[in-house]
Amino acid sequence: MPAGRFVVPVVPFLALLAAFAIERLPWAPLRAGIVVVAVGSGLWATVDFARGNENTGRPHLELARTRAVLEEAWGPLPFVAAELANRAHLRDSSLTPAVQAALDGLVATVDRPIVLLSGQAGMVPFHVFQAHYGKVRFLDLYGLTDDALVRCLPERNLGRSIFGVGPSEGWLLAHPEVLERCGIAPPDVVYGVNTNAAKRDALRKAGYAIVYEQVGSLRSPYSFFSGAGNPHAYVAIREELVGRVQLPVSRVVFPLEFHPDRQAQSSRRR
Repeated sequence: MPAGRFVVPVVPFLALLAAFAIERLPWAPLRAGIVVVAVGSGLWATVDFARGNENTGRPHLELARTRAVLEEAWGPLPFVAAELANRAHLRDSSLTPAVQAALDGLVATVDRPIVLLSGQAGMVPFHVFQAHYGKVRFLDLYGLTDDALVRCLPERNLGRSIFGVGPSEGWLLAHPEVLERCGIAPPDVVYGVNTNAAKRDALRKAGYAIVYEQVGSLRSPYSFFSGAGNPHAYVAIREELVGRVQLPVSRVVFPLEFHPDRQAQSSRRR
């Protein structure tokens, strides 16, 4: 993401600058040699990147199967092919309908705006807010799409990273009095990535139950461009509201394998 934002826009300029510099070299064989090395290095780097874990793309041969498996579990989905061709979007392609299902249940039964908290403010809110515009309030942990937390919280409680400025999720959920002083209702739904033990414990102590999670790997079955990626994500709901929500799927293991909601029910009983 940082490379996409800050490096990619200057690459065309650097390529033109290199071409002008090579053209000014006095010896033709030297110019030809530099061009061959540059083109060869570029091709090698492109293929190496395509095979590596940093590449977020996926072979297009997988797209039809991916959509079929997703829609078998969630029903018709609004995603275009370009969204399913990206590993980060593939992670969100199953997370999005899970958040949507949670909001569907709460919006229909709670007579007030639903508060949604996350540091993921891209594909998921783009889709879910189309269905519930004006009925859900989004709190952005990184202060990019909503600055309510950044404007209200003390400077000492705001972390800084390449993703933005804001409090940690665990700290914010552990201090509901801070939100109260800011005039912000506590989140009803929290979703995000990487459900490690510390995050699970923080959610439980704050009174939230995980009703949906994703685990596994986004590695492609095509060995040459297998890549990798972390699909881990979760949706958590305040415990007193869990009974208002019914998700058709409670757990997804990548490569795409779905588990019905009865597992979520049994885990909550434990």
